[in-house]
Amino acid sequence: MQGRNVLQDTVKRLQNGCHPRALLKNAAYLGKVDLDKVGQVYLERFSNAGDFTFFITGNLPVAELKPLVEKYLGALPSTSDREKWIDRGIRPFCGKQERVIEFMGLPTSFVVLSASKEMEDNIRHAVCLQALKSILQTRCMNVIREKEGGTYAVNVNESVVHEPVARYYLTVEFQCDPLNAARLKGIVLGELERLCQQAPTRDELMMALNSIRKKEGEARETNVYWQEKLVLYYKTGLNQADAREFEEVVDKLTPAGFLSFMQSFWNESDLTDIVFKPAN
Repeated sequence: MQGRNVLQDTVKRLQNGCHPRALLKNAAYLGKVDLDKVGQVYLERFSNAGDFTFFITGNLPVAELKPLVEKYLGALPSTSDREKWIDRGIRPFCGKQERVIEFMGLPTSFVVLSASKEMEDNIRHAVCLQALKSILQTRCMNVIREKEGGTYAVNVNESVVHEPVARYYLTVEFQCDPLNAARLKGIVLGELERLCQQAPTRDELMMALNSIRKKEGEARETNVYWQEKLVLYYKTGLNQADAREFEEVVDKLTPAGFLSFMQSFWNESDLTDIVFKPAN
């Protein structure tokens, strides 16, 4: 889709409530960059490695790694100065906002539904959110693509932002004929409401959990997985790499338990509802 980056930037801007510190990395932003200032910041940050934290992941023997760390990291310049991170109060838009935005040159409508909510950060909530993504993805594909023939694909994604506070996100995106945008969007919202009223079948939930378990097992074989989990544990104290707790959560999650999570997430969630359509 032409101008996809512009659409994504617009979504991010609205999700952040147009906060003045939530800047978009566009041409206007880059035009204000002062190269002298960039050089100054670089020197300030990298002249003192005293408060750097290094994470090294991979199948590396300690005996081989240690002399390399001592030689290359131990030789970095450092002082006793330490920086403190400051929470500037940037938070997503609170409440529900609905926008219809026209874009020149847009061939079809592009629908984005993004729901988020601050929740306790734990493995159970993370698993439930992944299960919600899987179940909703299947339902939307079955209804919108197969029965309605309204779009080629419906993309459902989930994510968790851990700082400055834990916030859980669910995003649905799809392209469609402008005349069908409102109706198809209503179907997605209807499925979310239905999941709040009625628990998924055991087969639906088991299919989602089996997929989650498979992806978790595959991810554990990668360095990226362990890098992310180590950094998260260092910053927040949350151990999402606890295999025993993960398996226990997956084994014990029931349709009723999922319904409880769904109600706590969807009810009173912050919702950004955007339909991009071709300009007349």
